[in-house]
Amino acid sequence: MERAQSIAELIQKTCAERGWGPSKLARELGIAESRGPTAMPRQVRPQADGRRA
Repeated sequence: MERAQSIAELIQKTCAERGWGPSKLARELGIAESRGPTAMPRQVRPQADGRRA
């Protein structure tokens, strides 16, 4: 549970710092990994909202 909360806080902090939403963050991470823009994994949004363990 603690790890999921840390992930959620990191996602929220990064989005707030850059003025991005979770979808934009996922897109930029995909580009940075040289995979190209990809859809956000289903678990990222619930983690960003702190809903998933």
